[in-house]
Amino acid sequence: MISLWRFTRNRYTRAVYDALQAAGITATRMYEYQASVAHPDTVGSRPPPNDVTIEVVSASEVRARDIDLDFSIPVDVLDGELVVVASAEGSPIGRTVVNPGSTPYVHPLERSVPVPGAYIRRVFVLPEQRGQGVASTALRAAITHAQDEFDVKHVTALIAADNRPSQWLFESCGFKRSRVHEYVRAGPLSRYRIRAI
Repeated sequence: MISLWRFTRNRYTRAVYDALQAAGITATRMYEYQASVAHPDTVGSRPPPNDVTIEVVSASEVRARDIDLDFSIPVDVLDGELVVVASAEGSPIGRTVVNPGSTPYVHPLERSVPVPGAYIRRVFVLPEQRGQGVASTALRAAITHAQDEFDVKHVTALIAADNRPSQWLFESCGFKRSRVHEYVRAGPLSRYRIRAI
C-alpha cells in the first residue's frame, strides 16, 4: 500500500495548496519536535559517504560566498542564523538552517511561534543523495553548533503532519514529539491552537 504522504507531498498537491492559499484559504497541522543538546554524539549515528563534506557557515558567509542553497525549495537565511551545508565535489547537496530560537516566524502557521532553545528549519537533501546519512549528519552538526553558538539546552523543529520522511529523520536522531500546532484560515477568519501530545 502506498503511504498517504506520497499523495500529499508532491508538486501537484503543492500547486493546489498554493492556489488555495492565494485565495485566502489555508490549513496547517505541524508537530513540534524537541531534543536535548546534552548528547549530540548519539544523534544520527550514520556517517555520510566519504565524498560528502559538512560545513557550518553564517548567514553573512552564505551571502558573501553566494552559496546556492535554494535547490527546488527557496530558503531565506536570516541574520544570526547558521547554515549546515552538505557538499559533494564542491557543490551543495543539502542544507539545514539553525535559528537562535525564541520566537521564529513559521510561514505555514503565518506567525511567530515561541520555541524552547534553537529552532531547526529547512532540512533538505537532493533526492539522489538521500538515504546515505547526509541529513542525519547535518542534523547532528546543527545540534552541536546550536549548543556551541547559541548556548541552548534544547533544539526544536516544526514538521508538517504529512511529512513522514522528515518525521522519521528527526525521530531517528533522538527528537520527540511534544506538541501539535493547528492553524486554519479562510479569508479574514482564522484559528490557531497548540496542544500537548
